[in-house]
Order: sequence, then C-alpha cells, then structure tokens
Amino acid sequence: FVSKIVRDGVVIDQKKTSVITSSICSKSTINKVVPLLIDVVDKGTAKNIKTNKYKIAGKTGTTVLNYTKRKSDEKKKYQASFVGFFPAESPKYSCIVVISNPNKDNVYGGSVAAPVFRELSDKVYALDMDLHKSFQVEKINNMSFPEIKKGIFSDVDTVINQLNISTNKKLISTSIKDFNIDFNEKNIIHDLEKGKIPDLTGLNIKDAVYLLENYGLVVKTIGYGSVKDQSIKQGMMFKKGLIIKLILS
Repeated sequence: FVSKIVRDGVVIDQKKTSVITSSICSKSTINKVVPLLIDVVDKGTAKNIKTNKYKIAGKTGTTVLNYTKRKSDEKKKYQASFVGFFPAESPKYSCIVVISNPNKDNVYGGSVAAPVFRELSDKVYALDMDLHKSFQVEKINNMSFPEIKKGIFSDVDTVINQLNISTNKKLISTSIKDFNIDFNEKNIIHDLEKGKIPDLTGLNIKDAVYLLENYGLVVKTIGYGSVKDQSIKQGMMFKKGLIIKLILS
C-alpha cells in the first residue's frame, strides 16, 4: 500500500510493486467471460448504461442484507452493486459501485448502482485523451468547414490563425463557398454609432449584450444561445435607457 516515504521533500524509502498473482484466471477463461460481461451492458440487466462511445463490461448485483435475521414485521434491506471495466475491448479502468440500503423503491443493481458507474466512466473517458482517436489532417480541398458564428473577432482569432487566414475586421460574419472562408464586415457598430438599432441575428448573447449596453441600451433576454429575434427592428432610432428584448435559440 506504500509506494514511497518522503521527509522534507526527500525520498528516504522507495517501495517496489510486488505482483502476487499476474492473473485471476487463465486467458481462455477470460476470453469466454468477457463477452458475457459485455452482453450484461449491451443486452442485459445494465443495458440502461450502454453507450455508443465506448464499450462497458460488467455485472449487476442485488442482495438482501437482512435475509436470515429479519423479523417478521421488518422490511427487507437491500444492497445494490455494479462492478465493471472499460473500454471492454482493451480494459484500462475498473470500478465497483456499492449502494447499501437504497431508500427508494428501486433497489436493483442495474438501476441504482450502474448509472453511478456510467457517470464516473463518462468523466474518465472524456478526460483520457489516449482513449480518443486523433483527428485526421486532410488537404484543405477535402475539408468540410465548421460554421464560424458572428461575433467579436478576438474570439475566433486563435482558430483562423491556425488556418493561416488574415483579416483586420473587428466584427465579422462568415460565408463559405468553394472551400474558401469569406469574412464580411458587419454594420452593427456603424448603426449603433448613428443611434440606430442594428440587425443582431446570429450574434451570441455575450457579444450582443456587450455591444448594446456599451451604447446605453438595457438588454432583456429570453432563452439561451444566439440571437434569433429582437423586439426592436433594425433601423429604428434609439435613446439611452431603451429596453430591447432578445429572443435566443
């Protein structure tokens, strides 16, 4: 249980791992058992935690804690469990979740303990880059460009620099045609400087609120994401303190 002993930042004793048993059973037995454990998640009592991102293998467990010593009027006390490992094809992580005496009506390992295992495995899977396939770098004429949303240029500066695209625009929208990205200057700041309401559709909420409040408008929002609609139409004149509602999607 001890790997090393350190005093004042100096290692004074180092312990080496001692392997007592290299395997719990023969390779042929493992080859027979693993598909069965995968089926528990794919088709069996833990199919509610199946994911198409990676394979989980494991076994659910449900037992009565007071099976023999229970009084006639005493309720059963359960223990729910799930033990598993992933990725099933090339195991790297294992975990057991044991929940003693779950207080809800559902007491089975597959429905109580297995979802906890899935939450843990999802987080570990997301953080371990070795479990993910690397992106294939292709020539530009074979690429499918992602959408670059409207907004303040600094937010996309890192990405376009990686693509070796140069521009001096401060507020941009983009269009993609024939594998080229065109950056088009927006008239939002120009309209605001003239006291006119600009077209805000497509802007993310952070940029929209920042711009409007800088020019004295009071912003109310409904929803999340980018601007889909606005309560005051483009071209209308405004004064400081005017309330504008933004519908987001």
